Amino acid sequence: MLSLSLALIVFLFPLAYSPGPGNMFFAANGARFGVRATIPANVGYHLATWFVTVGIGLGFAAAMERAPILFEAIKWVGSAYVLYLAWCFSAQVKAMARGMHSQRGFLAVLYCC
Repeated sequence: MLSLSLALIVFLFPLAYSPGPGNMFFAANGARFGVRATIPANVGYHLATWFVTVGIGLGFAAAMERAPILFEAIKWVGSAYVLYLAWCFSAQVKAMARGMHSQRGFLAVLYCC
């Protein structure tokens, strides 16, 4: 168990602190709206990473091997949610093109209203 935990830490540390898309998102939004305004997005990002890490640690993948129908449902729901977010992003880009800028909180972005 210790070796798996160390492997997970070695994997997650560069993910959290490398200049990937998440960090670029925070840097761009921080420059545009200020650091304080990006705190909800930052908290949401790190909570999601924490939930994934906990799921891995609790053996979520092993549970999904025993319930393939549930795993298939989760894949479809996740795919639908990503498509929904893409649609919301597209609508937001169109609104911004019309000059309608808005700053949104964590929950508003979560369900994209």
